[in-house]
Amino acid sequence: MTEEQKTGAKKITAHSHCDHEATKAARAKCRRAKGKITVQQSAGATVTAKPAPAPKVEEIAETPAVLDGVTDSPNVVTRETWKSHKDENVTIHIYNRMPVKNARVTGWGKVYFDYLVLGADKSVRVPADEVERVTLND
Repeated sequence: MTEEQKTGAKKITAHSHCDHEATKAARAKCRRAKGKITVQQSAGATVTAKPAPAPKVEEIAETPAVLDGVTDSPNVVTRETWKSHKDENVTIHIYNRMPVKNARVTGWGKVYFDYLVLGADKSVRVPADEVERVTLND
């Protein structure tokens, strides 16, 4: 049993009190406009909705970036220093992927990062934003 049936509220289905035309389309339009208005609501009962609670915002303490200490290391290759390490084997860390070991950087621009895995014929191109870090192999 629905809540409306328990309280005695009935949906308004008759169009005798409406002032629209007596056509199928006009009655359908009237039903859509009235929606789920019940007899009690149409008699003047008000329906009030509770306001949504305000979202709680927690302040997050600033944490130092994890990679700040890593980029100062001499074993890290950056976009500015990749040309001097062009012929050296590196490990490439790309977001959401496994690290690529024994690779060589063939290009690193603002948009793309290119590398060649040892033993492969073709280089691989990924967006430069996805490169987390590149480190020299020992």
